[in-house]
Amino acid sequence: MKRNADNKRGPQRLKVAHLPNKAPPRLRLGGVQPSENMAASEYKVMCEGASKKPWAQGWRIELKYRVIDGDHTGVSLNQWIPIDASGVISPRSRYAAQCEIALGRPIEAEDDLNDPASFFTGRFFRAFIGFRKTEKPRGGIAKPEYALVWKDSSDGLRVHELLAREDL
Repeated sequence: MKRNADNKRGPQRLKVAHLPNKAPPRLRLGGVQPSENMAASEYKVMCEGASKKPWAQGWRIELKYRVIDGDHTGVSLNQWIPIDASGVISPRSRYAAQCEIALGRPIEAEDDLNDPASFFTGRFFRAFIGFRKTEKPRGGIAKPEYALVWKDSSDGLRVHELLAREDL
């Protein structure tokens, strides 16, 4: 290719812009931080949002909840469920178990596991809320009893498990 005075590096390449295929969500505050006196326990929560996101180890489901009953009404909490990098969901996996609680029935082959919002968002649950299950911030031995105790400033409450689907 010939170079000219206007284009010293040769022909310019076109860049393709990736346009979003849907409008971005309307942003809003999802609740308040837990107070220091909020204990690990069972709480009634509502799922306000759910999505599948890339993560360091592959993919995970991110669920956003708000406590809707008792002294801690309005507290915002998260739940993260890792997904096998292969994309194959075992019927005995944590994700499958949580989907079955959300749906109120066993998962069927026709259910779209790629759309967690269709299972969780807008539904009410009784959930176990606790602190991290490891003694150390970045891993270590996980024990269920560790979820009952706040360990350090990097520890925080989160939804560990949906126990049952609830009605208002």
